[in-house]
Amino acid sequence: MLPRLFVRSWSKPLPEPMDSTDQEFIPLSARQRAFILYEDRNVLVIDKPAGWMLAPRYWNFTSRNLQRTIEIAIQERQAWVKKRNLRFLRYVHRLDAETSGVLMLARNRLALRRLTHLFELGSVKKLYVAIVPGAPPKAWHCSLAISPCKEPRPHVKTGRPDGKPASTKFYRVANCDLPNGVSCSVILAEPETGRMHQIRAHLSTTGFPVLSDRLYWHDRLNAYKLPLDSKEYPLALRAVGLEYVDPITGVPHRITAGVSRFLAAFHIPESVSELVGKAVKNWPTESALSSNNRTDHKHQQDVHSGSPRINP
Repeated sequence: MLPRLFVRSWSKPLPEPMDSTDQEFIPLSARQRAFILYEDRNVLVIDKPAGWMLAPRYWNFTSRNLQRTIEIAIQERQAWVKKRNLRFLRYVHRLDAETSGVLMLARNRLALRRLTHLFELGSVKKLYVAIVPGAPPKAWHCSLAISPCKEPRPHVKTGRPDGKPASTKFYRVANCDLPNGVSCSVILAEPETGRMHQIRAHLSTTGFPVLSDRLYWHDRLNAYKLPLDSKEYPLALRAVGLEYVDPITGVPHRITAGVSRFLAAFHIPESVSELVGKAVKNWPTESALSSNNRTDHKHQQDVHSGSPRINP
């Protein structure tokens, strides 16, 4: 087990888990768990399972409303709530329901306001891993504006005059062939803005849609055989990193989640998974968050249902 990392006395860094029972988690329905990647007095950062929507508590059109589940747990004073003496916990930013990975929750209203402002300013760096068909460039950038549309279902369009500015950087890590013969690539995505479906829409527009993304898998891309969905990961897109300076304490943090189980679900070879894991670990940072004063919280394991560990 790795040694605990140094942080100020009020912080509680979580040790590297040896198996799925060692790591703290939020119990969810359908025998799922949202594992806790990091927590301190202001935030609780979790690994959100795919399939859970981020919407206000009153949104009752789904049984998998994460905020509603959390607030019910607080009202009922469930064990994980009592252990932390939680009275308030709310998501700061959003992930699509189908997207798994790193999600920040604020533990008090002051933290919620200040962290929300950080996201609005673009001061929080975000990292995603995606699997796409074909072989995109080694690095590319998409800055097409994004416009929301409601029909026939909520989605976005790119490049319209009425769109809002959007910017995403992409980096190809590796190419490989899937068992069904599809040639694909594993990429890193760094969204510089936070528009709805931004990564998915920018990838689709540039000709490399996320595998299993039926919303943005257009007819012109049918030359690629659409792989079957993973039961645990319905979309081949995962949030794996957040980097920010705590607006209350001034302490820089970098929080990353594992990728091995996610990539294995889509039959990505272990050798490629190792390359991606190293790329996430070596994710570049700006000088404001230099490694000299940053606290890293890395979690190689990413399990959601209590299944046996898959070694990275």
